[in-house]
Amino acid sequence: SMGARRQPLLFTITTAGFNRESACYRHRGYCTNVLTGAIKDDALFSVIYTLDDGDDWMDEKVWAKANPNWGVSVYPRKLQQALTEAKEYTSKEVEFKTKLLNVWTDTEQTWISDNIWKQCDADDDLDGEYCFGGLDLASTGDFCAFTLYFPAMHAVRTWYFLPEESVKKRNDAAGQAIREWVAKGHIIATEGNVTDYAFIKAKICELATKYDIKDIAFDRFNASQLVIELQNEGLTMFPFGQGFVSMSTPTKELERLVKDGKLRHAGNPVTRWMMSNILLRTDPAGNIKIDKGKSGDKVDGPVSIVMALGTAMQSASKENNNEFWFVTL
Repeated sequence: SMGARRQPLLFTITTAGFNRESACYRHRGYCTNVLTGAIKDDALFSVIYTLDDGDDWMDEKVWAKANPNWGVSVYPRKLQQALTEAKEYTSKEVEFKTKLLNVWTDTEQTWISDNIWKQCDADDDLDGEYCFGGLDLASTGDFCAFTLYFPAMHAVRTWYFLPEESVKKRNDAAGQAIREWVAKGHIIATEGNVTDYAFIKAKICELATKYDIKDIAFDRFNASQLVIELQNEGLTMFPFGQGFVSMSTPTKELERLVKDGKLRHAGNPVTRWMMSNILLRTDPAGNIKIDKGKSGDKVDGPVSIVMALGTAMQSASKENNNEFWFVTL
């Protein structure tokens, strides 16, 4: 903290690493969000020299991107020699990528790039349309997210809930952006310091009068009295497994819809921020899911989107009398 100084100025210079739970990686993620415009912070100036998505790290033609002093204090021959060892030893490959190319290892690059996500910024009149829901209930005092997926137009709408005391106490890098999103109505700040399930119930019931909600999936791990109360209101609720078997297919379908330009998310800035936080886990069978534990910050919105999409896919499968991948583990 440099609050005691009239004109504080802090320089931070570093290269990439492999610990994505570190303060360094969290700060790098924040800088990326500022650079893409997902978060506004005029007090921060950042430059990231690294490879672009899709670049072959063994291609000499792209190395200069990650080395601003290319040809001055960093010479091609040094990297060529290092590459020879990197091809033979995994440990050297990690060192080559992180220290010479400024590429973070330990997982794949950003799952869906911000540029691709922004291309799906389209709005629609959805009143009366049929849809499927995904409800991600967090622990008390944290983000909760509710998503509706409209199959006819591949549209998604997500509502976020956060206790107002949690908004005030959020003093990390994203805190300013969160308070701005609350002011603009992108996040609903509920009264108190714990999750207000009654408010969330009222909002979902209100949405049910506006849209034709067929089914709502929820995470059984964080299930609460809210689920029972929503069922008593006539809404169809069922548990949605959070393991690879349940999450992989709708996660891959979400990726396909975004990359094909078919998803329509109406430019929700909170969802955009959370998409940039995502890290994926892959099992030996090639199944994928969003890793809540290792992601640098909140990913509740995208998780609720995957659940809503999975619910719609489950329903379509039943209508076609097909055997489906869905389980509630």
